[in-house]
Amino acid sequence: MAGLLVGTEITVDSAGTAQPLATSQTLVKTASARAKRTNTGNIYIGDSDVDDTQNDGFAAGDLIALPAGLDAAYDLAHVWIDADTNDEGIDLWYQPFQ
Repeated sequence: MAGLLVGTEITVDSAGTAQPLATSQTLVKTASARAKRTNTGNIYIGDSDVDDTQNDGFAAGDLIALPAGLDAAYDLAHVWIDADTNDEGIDLWYQPFQ
């Protein structure tokens, strides 16, 4: 179904250990991530080596948009998050690429 919006949660089990936004190929047109409002620490987004030394991260309630280019897509399996605190994470919404 074209235009479908998918929502999910991603939780970092172990702070300091990055994990992907998807465990298998998930091509998307656009995605938005909001740090859980209950988080006590920051969330960091990047590649498989992401951690608190690579960027300032985003705090509880902060929203980040992750658009692909026009008629382009990217794979959520290649986007990773890490957290300052165990069991904290993001709400994620994305539009699949079809």
